[in-house]
Amino acid sequence: MFGNVKIKMKFDHGITCIYFPKVIANILSNILNVKFTHPNNLPKRIFQAAEECKAAAIRAFADDEGCISHAFYITQKSKNVLIKLKKLLEQINIKTGKISKTTEGAHRFVILKESYENYLKRIGFTDNKKLEKLISEVKRIKLRQNTNKKRVMDFLLIKNRLTKYEIADKLDMPIKKTFNALIELRKDEKIITKRIANTKQFFWTIKE
Repeated sequence: MFGNVKIKMKFDHGITCIYFPKVIANILSNILNVKFTHPNNLPKRIFQAAEECKAAAIRAFADDEGCISHAFYITQKSKNVLIKLKKLLEQINIKTGKISKTTEGAHRFVILKESYENYLKRIGFTDNKKLEKLISEVKRIKLRQNTNKKRVMDFLLIKNRLTKYEIADKLDMPIKKTFNALIELRKDEKIITKRIANTKQFFWTIKE
């Protein structure tokens, strides 16, 4: 499109950066109707792009603005950019938290832990350190989920035909974790649900 132009390549923190002439940046900025410095929007065309293009755009953004510590945060000065980024993530089934303001005046949201594995499979990171942290978190979450599944399954083998609230109460497990474990066990075809007569409630039971 632009012919044989001079570019510079730089390897920075595990990421290959490509620098090209400012005139090209200006042309692309005009075509896409988006700023490359201090952006306040995402290109409209990205929302109609193929999933691999959406994933590449999110990956590039998170390589720079993402942080994985006790949570997976994506931070940006422009709230509008984050609003659009959340919509883009939703299009590929990645669940996010609410946008909040940081003490430095920027904005951020979290990728929910239940979407970590999906994010890893469909988007990932180019930044090796962030990729390693995400892989480690996914492994830790899976281990915890398997532990919860085993606790629930072992309990149902002893006391069958219980509601999720009864199971959570007996195991002293948060209701959300209990329900997630039950859903996973149902996917594994180890348990099923049945409606309690004359009510809207269901009980969970071992599949015969």
